[in-house]
Amino acid sequence: METILIIVIVLLCLLILGLFAFAFIFAMKFLKLKEQKAPESSALKDNIEQKNIPDEMRQAIEQAKSLGGGNLLGRTCVDHPELPAVGMCSISNQIYCELCLTKENDVKIARKYLSLLLDNEWEQLFMLHNEKVGADKINELMRVKRNLWEEDQVPVITQKQFKINIEIDKIEDYTAVMVRDQDQNLVKKMLNFLEDSDDTTHL
Repeated sequence: METILIIVIVLLCLLILGLFAFAFIFAMKFLKLKEQKAPESSALKDNIEQKNIPDEMRQAIEQAKSLGGGNLLGRTCVDHPELPAVGMCSISNQIYCELCLTKENDVKIARKYLSLLLDNEWEQLFMLHNEKVGADKINELMRVKRNLWEEDQVPVITQKQFKINIEIDKIEDYTAVMVRDQDQNLVKKMLNFLEDSDDTTHL
C-alpha cells in the first residue's frame, strides 16, 4: 500500500513539474514575440515623427496599424495549434505563427506559399477605398478570393493599406488587390462587381 502511495505522489510531482515547464516555455515564447514586435513599432513611430504629424494623428495611425491584422488574441496557428497566431497570410487568409509567416516585398505570406509569390509576376488590379466601396463589396471580394483559392488554386493577394488624407485630417484605409499575369482575365471577370465602382482605382 505504501509503495502505491509513493508511486502516486511521484507521478503527481512529475505532472506538476511538467505543467510548470510548459507554462515557462509558453511565457518565454510570448516574451520573444513581444520583443520582436517592439522594433517594428519603434520604426513606425520614428517614421511618423519625421513627417511632423500632430499627436492625435500619430495615435490614430498607430491604432490603425495595430488593428490591421485583426484581433488574433487567443487564436492559434492553423499548422501549429500549440503556437499563437501572429498574422494572416495574404494569399490563403489563414492565420499563422511566427515560424510559418514571413514578409516579402511588403506582403505577409505563409512560408509554404513563398515560392508561389516569388516565382510569378504580379499585377495590381484594384486599390479599393474601403469606406467608400462598402463592407458588402469587400466581403464579396473576400468570398470570391477564398473560392478561387480553395476550388481552383488561383491565388489573389489582398493587402490592407493606410493613407493620410491631409485635406480632411483623416486616416483612410484601402485594400490592394493583386493577381498573377495569367489570372488577370479570370479574376477581373469574377470581380466585375468592382469594375463599375466610382471608388475603385484601376491600376
